[in-house]
Amino acid sequence: LAGLAVGFWKDRRELEEKWKVGRRYEPQMNEEERARLHSRWRKAVKRAKGWERDAN
Repeated sequence: LAGLAVGFWKDRRELEEKWKVGRRYEPQMNEEERARLHSRWRKAVKRAKGWERDAN
């Protein structure tokens, strides 16, 4: 989209004509594992939010 902003492409239609998929990635992780890892990530983020306040 930056190319549209600077005039590299004249409009979105021109951009869409030139765009093509190079690779397509499909998720391999099952929903249960994804949910488990996401929950752990959210807990880690929650803990990390307090670090700045604790350092002062």
